[in-house]
Amino acid sequence: MPNNTKTISDLYNAEPNAKLYDDLQNLFREWKDTLKESSEKEFVEDGFYSFYTVQKKKILFIGREALDMEGSYTEEMLKRYREGAYSPKNQDKKSVSSSAFHRRIIKLAKAFQIAEGTKEFPEWDSLDSNKLAQEIGTEADKLSFAFMNLSKYSNDSGHYSADWALINSFIEGSNTKDKNFFEEQIKLLDPDIIVIANFAPETLGKAEIIAKVPNDSVHLYKIEINGKEIPLFNTYHFSAVISEEDKFYNAIKELYLAYLEKNRFM
Repeated sequence: MPNNTKTISDLYNAEPNAKLYDDLQNLFREWKDTLKESSEKEFVEDGFYSFYTVQKKKILFIGREALDMEGSYTEEMLKRYREGAYSPKNQDKKSVSSSAFHRRIIKLAKAFQIAEGTKEFPEWDSLDSNKLAQEIGTEADKLSFAFMNLSKYSNDSGHYSADWALINSFIEGSNTKDKNFFEEQIKLLDPDIIVIANFAPETLGKAEIIAKVPNDSVHLYKIEINGKEIPLFNTYHFSAVISEEDKFYNAIKELYLAYLEKNRFM
Protein backbone atom coordinates (compact mmCIF):
# COMPACT_ATOMS: atom_id res chain seq x y z
CA MET A 1 0.00 0.00 0.00
CA PRO A 2 1.25 3.54 -0.71
CA ASN A 3 2.50 5.64 2.18
CA ASN A 4 0.24 8.71 2.39
CA THR A 5 1.99 10.26 5.39
CA LYS A 6 2.93 13.83 4.55
CA THR A 7 6.47 14.95 5.27
CA ILE A 8 7.17 18.26 7.00
CA SER A 9 8.23 19.76 3.67
CA ASP A 10 5.02 18.52 2.05
CA LEU A 11 2.96 20.29 4.70
CA TYR A 12 4.71 23.62 4.28
CA ASN A 13 4.56 23.47 0.49
CA ALA A 14 0.82 22.70 0.39
CA GLU A 15 -2.13 25.01 0.85
CA PRO A 16 -3.04 26.77 3.06
CA ASN A 17 0.60 27.11 4.15
CA ALA A 18 2.40 27.69 0.86
CA LYS A 19 1.98 31.44 0.32
CA LEU A 20 2.98 32.41 3.86
CA TYR A 21 5.92 30.02 3.72
CA ASP A 22 7.11 31.54 0.43
CA ASP A 23 6.66 35.09 1.72
CA LEU A 24 8.73 34.29 4.81
CA GLN A 25 11.45 32.71 2.68
CA ASN A 26 11.68 35.89 0.60
CA LEU A 27 11.96 38.00 3.77
CA PHE A 28 14.60 35.69 5.23
CA ARG A 29 16.70 35.93 2.06
CA GLU A 30 16.70 39.72 2.31
CA TRP A 31 17.39 39.54 6.06
CA LYS A 32 20.34 37.19 5.53
CA ASP A 33 21.82 39.49 2.90
CA THR A 34 21.65 42.38 5.38
CA LEU A 35 23.38 40.34 8.08
CA LYS A 36 26.23 39.19 5.82
CA GLU A 37 27.88 42.55 6.36
CA SER A 38 28.22 41.94 10.12
CA SER A 39 28.38 38.16 10.68
CA GLU A 40 28.93 34.81 8.98
CA LYS A 41 26.96 32.94 11.66
CA GLU A 42 24.19 30.68 10.36
CA PHE A 43 20.66 32.10 10.27
CA VAL A 44 18.12 29.78 11.94
CA GLU A 45 14.73 30.25 10.30
CA ASP A 46 11.42 30.09 12.15
CA GLY A 47 7.81 31.06 11.51
CA PHE A 48 4.75 28.87 11.97
CA TYR A 49 3.37 25.35 12.21
CA SER A 50 1.16 23.89 9.50
CA PHE A 51 -2.44 25.16 9.33
CA TYR A 52 -1.62 28.26 11.38
CA THR A 53 -3.25 30.47 8.75
CA VAL A 54 -6.69 28.85 9.21
CA GLN A 55 -6.79 29.05 13.01
CA LYS A 56 -9.75 30.99 14.43
CA LYS A 57 -7.30 32.79 16.71
CA LYS A 58 -3.73 33.10 15.45
CA ILE A 59 -1.20 33.04 18.28
CA LEU A 60 2.43 34.14 17.90
CA PHE A 61 5.04 33.32 20.55
CA ILE A 62 8.36 35.13 20.39
CA GLY A 63 11.32 33.64 22.24
CA ARG A 64 14.87 34.93 22.53
CA GLU A 65 17.10 32.47 20.65
CA ALA A 66 17.38 28.88 19.51
CA LEU A 67 19.66 26.47 21.37
CA ASP A 68 22.04 24.23 19.39
CA MET A 69 19.90 24.49 16.25
CA GLU A 70 20.44 24.85 12.52
CA GLY A 71 18.15 25.04 9.51
CA SER A 72 14.54 25.74 10.49
CA TYR A 73 13.51 25.96 14.14
CA THR A 74 9.82 25.35 13.50
CA GLU A 75 10.33 22.44 11.10
CA GLU A 76 12.73 20.79 13.54
CA MET A 77 10.46 21.35 16.53
CA LEU A 78 7.43 20.01 14.66
CA LYS A 79 9.33 16.76 14.08
CA ARG A 80 10.35 16.61 17.70
CA TYR A 81 6.87 17.35 19.02
CA ARG A 82 5.62 14.34 17.09
CA GLU A 83 8.49 12.19 18.33
CA GLY A 84 8.00 13.36 21.91
CA ALA A 85 11.50 14.91 22.05
CA TYR A 86 11.19 18.54 23.03
CA SER A 87 14.79 19.64 22.49
CA PRO A 88 17.71 18.83 20.16
CA LYS A 89 19.79 18.33 23.30
CA ASN A 90 17.57 15.47 24.47
CA GLN A 91 17.85 12.58 22.07
CA ASP A 92 16.23 10.24 24.60
CA LYS A 93 12.81 11.64 23.63
CA LYS A 94 11.76 13.23 26.90
CA SER A 95 8.11 14.18 27.03
CA VAL A 96 6.96 17.67 26.12
CA SER A 97 5.34 17.99 29.54
CA SER A 98 8.78 17.78 31.19
CA SER A 99 9.88 20.98 29.41
CA ALA A 100 8.54 24.14 31.06
CA PHE A 101 9.16 26.12 27.86
CA HIS A 102 7.18 23.92 25.49
CA ARG A 103 4.58 22.80 28.04
CA ARG A 104 3.66 26.42 28.72
CA ILE A 105 3.39 27.72 25.18
CA ILE A 106 1.43 24.69 23.95
CA LYS A 107 -1.07 24.77 26.81
CA LEU A 108 -1.48 28.54 26.56
CA ALA A 109 -2.03 28.36 22.79
CA LYS A 110 -4.80 25.80 23.34
CA ALA A 111 -6.36 27.93 26.09
CA PHE A 112 -6.52 30.95 23.78
CA GLN A 113 -8.27 28.80 21.17
CA ILE A 114 -10.81 27.56 23.69
CA ALA A 115 -11.42 31.08 25.02
CA GLU A 116 -12.22 32.24 21.48
CA GLY A 117 -15.50 30.33 21.68
CA THR A 118 -16.25 30.25 25.41
CA LYS A 119 -14.62 33.47 26.69
CA GLU A 120 -13.28 31.25 29.48
CA PHE A 121 -9.91 29.62 30.06
CA PRO A 122 -9.83 25.91 30.96
CA GLU A 123 -8.16 24.73 34.15
CA TRP A 124 -4.40 24.51 33.69
CA ASP A 125 -4.22 20.84 34.74
CA SER A 126 -6.97 19.87 32.29
CA LEU A 127 -4.65 20.56 29.34
CA ASP A 128 -2.40 17.67 28.27
CA SER A 129 0.67 19.14 26.57
CA ASN A 130 1.95 15.72 25.46
CA LYS A 131 -1.28 14.97 23.62
CA LEU A 132 -1.56 18.49 22.23
CA ALA A 133 2.01 18.39 20.91
CA GLN A 134 1.16 15.30 18.87
CA GLU A 135 -1.64 17.12 17.04
CA ILE A 136 0.16 20.39 16.24
CA GLY A 137 0.04 21.14 12.54
CA THR A 138 -1.62 17.85 11.57
CA GLU A 139 -5.05 19.05 10.41
CA ALA A 140 -6.94 22.31 9.92
CA ASP A 141 -9.11 21.80 13.02
CA LYS A 142 -6.19 20.88 15.29
CA LEU A 143 -3.86 23.14 17.28
CA SER A 144 -1.33 25.32 15.50
CA PHE A 145 0.50 28.56 16.24
CA ALA A 146 3.40 30.69 15.07
CA PHE A 147 6.80 30.93 16.71
CA MET A 148 9.78 33.18 16.07
CA ASN A 149 12.94 33.98 17.97
CA LEU A 150 14.21 37.48 18.57
CA SER A 151 17.63 36.33 17.39
CA LYS A 152 18.02 33.97 14.44
CA TYR A 153 21.50 33.01 15.66
CA SER A 154 21.70 29.74 17.58
CA ASN A 155 23.22 29.75 21.05
CA ASP A 156 25.67 26.86 20.76
CA SER A 157 27.44 27.49 24.06
CA GLY A 158 25.91 24.46 25.76
CA HIS A 159 24.34 26.69 28.41
CA TYR A 160 20.64 27.49 28.78
CA SER A 161 21.10 31.10 29.88
CA ALA A 162 20.49 33.65 27.12
CA ASP A 163 23.57 34.85 25.24
CA TRP A 164 22.62 38.52 25.22
CA ALA A 165 25.84 39.55 23.48
CA LEU A 166 24.92 37.25 20.59
CA ILE A 167 21.26 38.34 20.63
CA ASN A 168 22.21 42.02 20.61
CA SER A 169 24.69 41.46 17.78
CA PHE A 170 21.84 40.00 15.72
CA ILE A 171 19.55 42.92 16.53
CA GLU A 172 22.27 45.44 15.65
CA GLY A 173 23.11 43.62 12.43
CA SER A 174 19.42 43.64 11.48
CA ASN A 175 19.06 47.39 11.88
CA THR A 176 18.48 49.28 8.65
CA LYS A 177 17.13 52.75 7.97
CA ASP A 178 14.42 51.43 5.70
CA LYS A 179 13.08 48.28 7.34
CA ASN A 180 12.34 46.72 10.74
CA PHE A 181 12.75 43.05 9.88
CA PHE A 182 11.13 41.94 13.14
CA GLU A 183 8.04 43.98 12.39
CA GLU A 184 8.00 42.72 8.80
CA GLN A 185 8.00 39.10 9.94
CA ILE A 186 5.16 39.80 12.35
CA LYS A 187 3.20 41.50 9.58
CA LEU A 188 3.51 38.41 7.43
CA LEU A 189 2.43 36.14 10.28
CA ASP A 190 -0.48 38.52 10.97
CA PRO A 191 -1.27 37.25 14.50
CA ASP A 192 -4.28 38.05 16.67
CA ILE A 193 -2.31 37.62 19.91
CA ILE A 194 1.42 37.91 20.67
CA VAL A 195 3.22 36.51 23.73
CA ILE A 196 6.89 37.40 24.24
CA ALA A 197 9.57 36.05 26.58
CA ASN A 198 10.63 39.01 28.71
CA PHE A 199 12.38 41.47 26.42
CA ALA A 200 11.69 45.03 25.27
CA PRO A 201 8.62 44.88 22.98
CA GLU A 202 9.70 48.12 21.32
CA THR A 203 12.21 46.01 19.36
CA LEU A 204 9.25 44.67 17.40
CA GLY A 205 7.60 48.01 16.64
CA LYS A 206 5.71 50.78 18.41
CA ALA A 207 4.23 49.20 21.55
CA GLU A 208 2.25 50.87 24.35
CA ILE A 209 1.67 49.33 27.78
CA ILE A 210 -2.01 49.28 28.76
CA ALA A 211 -2.24 46.97 31.81
CA LYS A 212 -0.35 44.68 34.16
CA VAL A 213 -1.23 42.21 36.90
CA PRO A 214 -0.66 43.15 40.58
CA ASN A 215 2.27 40.74 41.00
CA ASP A 216 3.94 42.41 37.97
CA SER A 217 4.58 39.06 36.29
CA VAL A 218 2.85 39.95 33.01
CA HIS A 219 2.51 43.28 31.22
CA LEU A 220 -0.08 43.79 28.49
CA TYR A 221 0.82 46.04 25.57
CA LYS A 222 -0.99 47.00 22.43
CA ILE A 223 0.85 47.03 19.14
CA GLU A 224 -0.49 47.89 15.71
CA ILE A 225 0.09 45.31 12.99
CA ASN A 226 -1.43 45.52 9.51
CA GLY A 227 -3.76 48.30 10.63
CA LYS A 228 -5.22 46.45 13.61
CA GLU A 229 -4.54 46.58 17.34
CA ILE A 230 -2.96 43.40 18.70
CA PRO A 231 -2.68 42.49 22.41
CA LEU A 232 0.93 41.67 23.30
CA PHE A 233 1.73 39.91 26.57
CA ASN A 234 5.25 40.33 27.92
CA THR A 235 5.88 37.63 30.48
CA TYR A 236 8.74 35.75 32.09
CA HIS A 237 10.95 33.67 29.84
CA PHE A 238 8.90 30.61 28.96
CA SER A 239 11.28 28.34 30.88
CA ALA A 240 11.64 30.57 33.97
CA VAL A 241 11.47 28.93 37.40
CA ILE A 242 8.16 30.41 38.56
CA SER A 243 4.69 29.35 39.65
CA GLU A 244 3.42 28.77 36.12
CA GLU A 245 -0.23 28.88 37.11
CA ASP A 246 -0.12 32.10 39.14
CA LYS A 247 2.63 34.07 37.41
CA PHE A 248 2.14 32.84 33.85
CA TYR A 249 -1.17 31.21 32.98
CA ASN A 250 -3.58 32.90 35.40
CA ALA A 251 -1.86 36.27 34.99
CA ILE A 252 -2.28 36.16 31.21
CA LYS A 253 -5.83 34.86 31.61
CA GLU A 254 -6.76 37.78 33.87
CA LEU A 255 -5.39 40.38 31.48
CA TYR A 256 -6.77 38.74 28.35
CA LEU A 257 -10.32 38.28 29.60
CA ALA A 258 -10.37 41.89 30.82
CA TYR A 259 -9.06 42.97 27.41
CA LEU A 260 -11.81 41.01 25.65
CA GLU A 261 -14.48 42.57 27.85
CA LYS A 262 -13.17 46.07 27.27
CA ASN A 263 -13.00 45.61 23.51
CA ARG A 264 -16.09 43.48 22.89
CA PHE A 265 -18.05 46.27 21.21
CA MET A 266 -15.15 47.49 19.07
